[in-house]
Amino acid sequence: MGQVERIRTHYQGRELPERPFFIPAEKWLLFTAIVTVRHPLAVVAGRWGITVHRARQVLQAVHAQLSLPRPSEREWKEITPHSPIDDLNLSVRTSHKVRERGCTTVEDVLRLDLSRIGGRASRAELIGALRRCGFQAAGDGSDCDLEKVRSELHDIGQRMENDLRGWRQRLLWIESKLNKLSAE
Repeated sequence: MGQVERIRTHYQGRELPERPFFIPAEKWLLFTAIVTVRHPLAVVAGRWGITVHRARQVLQAVHAQLSLPRPSEREWKEITPHSPIDDLNLSVRTSHKVRERGCTTVEDVLRLDLSRIGGRASRAELIGALRRCGFQAAGDGSDCDLEKVRSELHDIGQRMENDLRGWRQRLLWIESKLNKLSAE
């Protein structure tokens, strides 16, 4: 029995849920066409304009995501700290870097110091994915941004004080000139 038949058998007699948020619509349509409607893989691939190999990859990827452990019904509707990291839809490179650090859930990622994850692009991708889901992780650069803003505010305050001193001196100079003129 091939991989496609094993996946079909796995879902045989089961009612598939509504498309979970973590599976893109086009991949879900392809998956249901092969698994539920039982169209041949080659036919579906032809209709989608992709290779049979790519259609098989999509089928396997959707099956893998559906098979990931989800502790509660909530993980099927939104990303929570207990959601698998696959739900973040990271690139292969970034996902690999995160898995190298032993992470399997979003909560694991949130515990990491992100300043130590891969290169700048991988870090930015991971931080962006977490922020889109409403999370903020340690070392995501937001603390540094806050310190930078505080520093800039301090600098602006110093410049304003200096400008204010300058204007006071000019005002005193003008008052002294006016006093001299009125004394004459």
